[in-house]
Amino acid sequence: MTLATFKVHTMIVDNEWANGGPNYAVIKIDEELARKIVRWSDLVKQEDAYMFTEFNYLPEWYTGDPDDEDRPEEDNITVEAVTMHVKAEGVYWEGYVKHTSDRFESDDIPLTTIKELLQVKGTPLEDLPLLINTIKTQEAKALLKNLLTHTHTHTLTGGGDL
Repeated sequence: MTLATFKVHTMIVDNEWANGGPNYAVIKIDEELARKIVRWSDLVKQEDAYMFTEFNYLPEWYTGDPDDEDRPEEDNITVEAVTMHVKAEGVYWEGYVKHTSDRFESDDIPLTTIKELLQVKGTPLEDLPLLINTIKTQEAKALLKNLLTHTHTHTLTGGGDL
């Protein structure tokens, strides 16, 4: 199950003559990846490292308007050598536009956001309403709302005669 879908800004970082590249990335983070990011972030702090990196082609990269929900196929960018970088404060992705030297990277997704998503996911359904005033990040609030709505809908439609 996807915990959250992020649309994060990207920018070309190495080539001032770049012919374009992605404007944004769509990143769907599930519980397994979220736990890995938190674990690696803890290790970065524990080992006094700068970051941990792995090849990770999870994001979809697009040109065009990030607010356009339709995302035409021609807005999709072909990329290569995409890596995920986990630091103490968060995670970001970088890669290259295929067959170029145009390197790009995404904005960070803060670790606090990922931890809140896991907190919401790990809370028993009956305790979810207690989190309403404690959750700060937009993504965790959206997950909480979705879980509460789903639970409420299931209660109304799933049991007994109405």
